[in-house]
Amino acid sequence: MIKKDLEFLLKNTSPIFEIKNRNLFITKYFNNLTNYHYDNCKEYKKICDNLNYKVTNSLSIEELPFLPVNVFKYLTLKSVNNENVVRIMKSSGTTGSNLSKIYLDENNAKNQIKALSQLFFEVTKNKNRVPMLIIDSKSTLKDRKFFSARSAAILGFSLFAKNITYALKEDMTLDLDSIKLFLKENINTPKIIFGFTYLIWDSLFQKFSLKNKLNFNNSILIHGGGWKKLKEKKISNQIFKEELKMKFNFDNIINYYGMVEQTGSIFFESKCGYFHTSKFSEIFIRDKYFNNLGKNKKGMIQLLSVLPTSYPGHNILTEDTGVILGENDCKCGKKGKYFKVFGRLEKAEVR
Repeated sequence: MIKKDLEFLLKNTSPIFEIKNRNLFITKYFNNLTNYHYDNCKEYKKICDNLNYKVTNSLSIEELPFLPVNVFKYLTLKSVNNENVVRIMKSSGTTGSNLSKIYLDENNAKNQIKALSQLFFEVTKNKNRVPMLIIDSKSTLKDRKFFSARSAAILGFSLFAKNITYALKEDMTLDLDSIKLFLKENINTPKIIFGFTYLIWDSLFQKFSLKNKLNFNNSILIHGGGWKKLKEKKISNQIFKEELKMKFNFDNIINYYGMVEQTGSIFFESKCGYFHTSKFSEIFIRDKYFNNLGKNKKGMIQLLSVLPTSYPGHNILTEDTGVILGENDCKCGKKGKYFKVFGRLEKAEVR
């Protein structure tokens, strides 16, 4: 049932908001997915039992059990056999040296790419593959079995590129010759520039001299992650956009929000400056007692994704704070819930 419903979502290019009985479909799906992980992941079953969860198909989405994102640092959570794991994704936490580990089988990994491709082409408005400049080093992808959040993002987005150029050398210094050649060869071609927010600021913006005059016109810059370091420098999303457009003449700059625990179902920023849910995702905002706050109240972000089938990461409470501003009525015209993210909880340790 889960496989059939997920295939329907991945094959149907229409937004789920246009599907009849959307809420009924999604509610049934997440109930079935929760029960699947309950039956196939011993550690997840223990957690659910401690939360007094009873296997059923009648709970609303907001009533289903969710995991604090930190739990992936301490427990091995997978709903497939070890021999079926083809990739392990890792994410560094905000505190300590523990790493979250996400176990993917071949099917889950493929579905992540399918979902990401739909979201990517929707936001770039171009179904053709285009040249891509990645503000990172090729050495970041050395280990193809163990991926960090950064390397996973590079691999995911690079699959939609016609050709790829890396802007940084192995020692993470700017490869100015490669960047200039990329721009010269694609001077009149639409192109994508991609990278982690902090690397773009630190390695491209701050270390680039104006005398070299790089012109990124006819380019879309897509970036995400690394905001903690920029906020320490008092660099906001607005300042980031203004400074890079002024210095490099970007046509469009798009921020995205996502995490390694739910790779594939990321949230792209709309032209109104908000993140939007998609047919692959859902969001709630919780207070410190885990009550659902609804709209226009700041709290902890809970994210749901239809994609995690090889591990129980479909329903997680993040360490981020945010607010839902509305649903299906954003001025940009995109459907779904739209929201803002404010940043990490101070010394977040949700237990």
